Amino acid sequence: MRQSETGAGVTVMRRAIMRVMAVAIAVGGFAIGAGASVGISQANAAQFSVYASKAAFCRADIAIDRASSKVTSATAFIAILKAHKQDLTTMSRNTPPGPVGTAAKKLIATAETALATNNPSALANAQGGAVDTYCGVNGQGRPLPAYFNTGKRTAFCTNFLPIFKGVAAATSDADVLSAFTSHTSQVEQLAAAASKVPASVRSAATTMAQTSESIVKSPNISSVQSLASAAGKLALYCGQNQ
Repeated sequence: MRQSETGAGVTVMRRAIMRVMAVAIAVGGFAIGAGASVGISQANAAQFSVYASKAAFCRADIAIDRASSKVTSATAFIAILKAHKQDLTTMSRNTPPGPVGTAAKKLIATAETALATNNPSALANAQGGAVDTYCGVNGQGRPLPAYFNTGKRTAFCTNFLPIFKGVAAATSDADVLSAFTSHTSQVEQLAAAASKVPASVRSAATTMAQTSESIVKSPNISSVQSLASAAGKLALYCGQNQ
């Protein structure tokens, strides 16, 4: 859940690339957070099955993801949360043990604060990627692709992720462009690395490499925005469910 209202370029780029990986809107999203593949131990799983239901927990999470996937304003997002109070309660009653449960409790508490204060800024730094990953979905409530996290240790992801994270952390158009121009070495290596990724993400990788080179040579925010779909797909390949 990340707030971004500082510029049209930043807002559109961040919203578009993050929505592929988690709920993302101009002012935030229910499940934006660091990509993670988090499970529970067998011992805790047995205890979890007695006290809570993963199916109920994930149905509620996915319902909120899907309902908010196209929201583009703070007011609309708060309205979604109000309409899904019961889903928040269901998640709260069925949180699993371990890291996922801890992340879920923080996420739910933050959402409840936003509701109580009618202020979405409370969602700005919430972390929920682990929750969606646990439920096997991205932030739109769609199943994670088979290639999710398969490229985490590849040369392509090593060079792509610093750029991607730089864009995600940007608070102005200048910061977005700097994510590319300050990583010229990584940009230069993307082209060679793109040819080695699986066919399922190769087109996206090629687009990322070619457009990134163009942005470094001639910084243009509209060029960054054109990378939204490719960047989202590649982030999933690199294990970022944000």
